[in-house]
Amino acid sequence: MIWPLSTGGYALLGFACGLAFLVAELPNSFLKRQIGIAPGEVSSSPGVRFFTMALDRFDSVLGCLLVVSLIVPVSLATWLWVLVLGVATHALFSVAMYRLGLKGRAM
Repeated sequence: MIWPLSTGGYALLGFACGLAFLVAELPNSFLKRQIGIAPGEVSSSPGVRFFTMALDRFDSVLGCLLVVSLIVPVSLATWLWVLVLGVATHALFSVAMYRLGLKGRAM
C-alpha cells in the first residue's frame, strides 16, 4: 500500500482522480474555443499549436496530481515522475489511437 487507505478509500481516490482528469481538460478547451480553434482541430500557427498540444498533455495529469495531493501526501519526486510518465503515456495513447483509426491525428 502506498497510503493507509481502505479499499473504498482507494476507490474514492480513483474516482476523484478521474473526475479531476476530466475537469482539468475544460480550461484548455475553453481557451482553444476563445482563440477560434474548433473541437478536434489544431491551430495553423506553429507556436499556438505547440502550446495547446503541450497544454493538452499536461492539464489532465496536473489536475490529477493536484486532487490526489489534496487527499493524500505526495512527494516532489512522485510529482516529477508522474508529470514525466503521465505526459509521455498521454502522448503514446494519442499515437496508438491514431494508428488504430480512432483519432484523426496523432498529436
